[in-house]
Amino acid sequence: MTPLPWAAEPDDREGMEWNVHIVEAARPHMRIAFTSNGPDSEANAAFIVMACNSHEAMDKLLAEAADYLNSHSGMDGMDLGHKITEFRRRMQADLIGDKVT
Repeated sequence: MTPLPWAAEPDDREGMEWNVHIVEAARPHMRIAFTSNGPDSEANAAFIVMACNSHEAMDKLLAEAADYLNSHSGMDGMDLGHKITEFRRRMQADLIGDKVT
């Protein structure tokens, strides 16, 4: 996967002003994708960047929640901890294109 964080940058080249590039924040010349012409192009690019940049933090939070719930046997939330663990496994598999059964 392309290193995070990502950023959204407008394309200032003549005739290309409607493009918004999604780039590596540390190396903005490394383009990942772009959104094309449309009224929501900037908002769409910003949403993609936000989702990608927050993925690692969300995964860490889910792991901590699952570990906590799984380590407190006898709590009503124990089944929830296992469900969170399974969700994380499926999410990671989706990222790399594995089929999860």
